[in-house]
Amino acid sequence: MEYQSQFINPFPVELLVRDFDMPSSWNENIDLFIRTEVFSEHQLFNPNNPNKFDEINIFSPKFLEKSEEVQILYDIFFNGFKDLAHHTDPDVSAESIEKMHFTGKVPFMKSGDFKKVHNHVKADAYGIFYLNDIPPKSGGQLIIHHPVFHNQVAFSAPREHTIPHRKNRLIIGPSYVWHEVSLYLGKDQRKVISADCNLFWV
Repeated sequence: MEYQSQFINPFPVELLVRDFDMPSSWNENIDLFIRTEVFSEHQLFNPNNPNKFDEINIFSPKFLEKSEEVQILYDIFFNGFKDLAHHTDPDVSAESIEKMHFTGKVPFMKSGDFKKVHNHVKADAYGIFYLNDIPPKSGGQLIIHHPVFHNQVAFSAPREHTIPHRKNRLIIGPSYVWHEVSLYLGKDQRKVISADCNLFWV
């Protein structure tokens, strides 16, 4: 008996991973700006919660005006969101891209921190940019979950995929993709900028 067959993946998940070659001075300057400007303002407005660093938008106009490095990072995220939008839907309009809006947070992690499995239900896409390297085997890795949650073992493709933490790496993905960050055990902070993006279709 003759037959033809093929294995298909009808619901692919498209993520963008882009590595940048940034001068060390850029990383040093943006780290200094975050610690002296962003964190200090956060503590003024959140004196009772000084360790929750991700409540202030680093891409607000005042921070963009103050720091060339923050403006460069904004452009990195903008181009990443734009490129993923065009990749997943080539017909997305230039006006929709122009009206795209996103906010940037500073969810730095210390030893013992982790992020539970979550998605970004209020956004269309999310992005992550790593500002520093972390030691090998110290955890703190981004784990992407298969969009179809299940516990089946047989007839099942891998349910998780780890994207290694790497300095100056940008990751952009659709908001519905569930993900987590494994337990971080490094001595120094795990320094990350995250962003949520909304695309207004026109």
